[in-house]
Order: sequence, then C-alpha cells, then structure tokens
Amino acid sequence: MKINVPEPEDSGSDGRQEKSDSKSEIVDLQPVGRPMEQAITGLAANNSRAFGGEVASTLIAGATSQMAVELDQIRKELHEQREKMNV
Repeated sequence: MKINVPEPEDSGSDGRQEKSDSKSEIVDLQPVGRPMEQAITGLAANNSRAFGGEVASTLIAGATSQMAVELDQIRKELHEQREKMNV
C-alpha cells in the first residue's frame, strides 16, 4: 500500500523557510492571571506533603506568590517604559 505524502511548502518545516518582508512589532503580553501561582498554592493547601510538609509547602507557596507579584510589577514597569519610548 503506497501513501501519497504531500510536498511541504516554504513554511520552514522542510528547512527552506523564507524571511518575511513585514516588520515585527512588539505586542505586550495580555494578562491571563497567574496559573502557576494558583496551582502551587492549591497543591500546598490541599496536599502539603507534596512539598515536604506543612511548613515547606507554606514557604514554597509564599515564595511563588511573591515572585508572581514581582513579575506583575516588572511587566507593568516594562509596559510604561515602552510607552515612553514610543512617544
């Protein structure tokens, strides 16, 4: 039984990717919440042994939450700086 395999186009999948002529533009990341923080906090609350016990799970959840807050702050600052540069 012979199967006909289609010939790939110049999409890059066959190594012959063509460079786009259009200029790239920077688009800010849309806020989607903090799913990693929520997952770790939920695991720590429901199954503290998954992180080595109650104390360790509380510390890991707290550190993750702090990093998520700092990431949000950095994203906000970056957005503000990009707006200043485009003025």
